[in-house]
Amino acid sequence: MVLNGYFYVTEKYQVTIYRICLSARYKWEFLIALRGPWIKDLLTDGNHLYLIRKKKQISHFDPGTYRVTHFIQYPYEIKKDQIYFSSVLVDSKIYIVEVSRFIRITIDIFIYDIASQSWSQVPFVSPSLISLAAVAIDRWIVVTGK
Repeated sequence: MVLNGYFYVTEKYQVTIYRICLSARYKWEFLIALRGPWIKDLLTDGNHLYLIRKKKQISHFDPGTYRVTHFIQYPYEIKKDQIYFSSVLVDSKIYIVEVSRFIRITIDIFIYDIASQSWSQVPFVSPSLISLAAVAIDRWIVVTGK
């Protein structure tokens, strides 16, 4: 994730965040180690980082102050059979796409509106995808998979 001239990363299955300056690229800078569920994805609105975390949580991280200012819990039922996950941020909304498998494969899209701090859920009409990835292109969200 790139924000304000820095490239941000997390370690897989960890809760630590590192960054490197894109203009200097001398060494990685450790930013913070968080408690709680590991980070699944990093998103940015151009000012802050949003950490999409396991156990249906979103953390809001301000890289200027190195502080996590609040936690947002998904209001929807946690599916223990989640097999794939992807997220994007478009127009101040975080879109979370999940693939679950119980009796059949289902795809759910959860939307968090940052400005109103509210959740909604929309149906996803598509052939069943066993795996997926989502990317934002302008205002379009492209979901692909197999």
